[in-house]
Amino acid sequence: MCYALSSVLVRILGRTDSTQSMMFWMTGMLSVGATALALPNWQPIKREHYWIILGVAFTGAIGQWGVTEAFKRAPAASVAPLEYSGLAWVMLIDFFVWSAIPTWTTLAGAAVIIGSGLYLLRFEARRAS
Repeated sequence: MCYALSSVLVRILGRTDSTQSMMFWMTGMLSVGATALALPNWQPIKREHYWIILGVAFTGAIGQWGVTEAFKRAPAASVAPLEYSGLAWVMLIDFFVWSAIPTWTTLAGAAVIIGSGLYLLRFEARRAS
């Protein structure tokens, strides 16, 4: 629900706001919320983790910019299924970095999400023609 709302808001705000502006405000609001949730159990960040955090921040910013631009320029029903490839990437990274094998419930959930996305693509293609 929240993800769909975010996609619609990007589409509407994209008419008047820049991608950088939308990313700034989204990141700012998420930072405030995440800080509030983390504060009770906060642990200091170790110096050796700074590079990892910097890498995650850099790649995350590039990815968020790309997704925001895509939702701004194309119909959400066309972009969202492409974003589902993130599920496959997360499972691959999980496997190669931590040797974690997804459970059947994870795979079933991913299949439902990907199947729904493919259905949406097909439905939108039929409606457009």
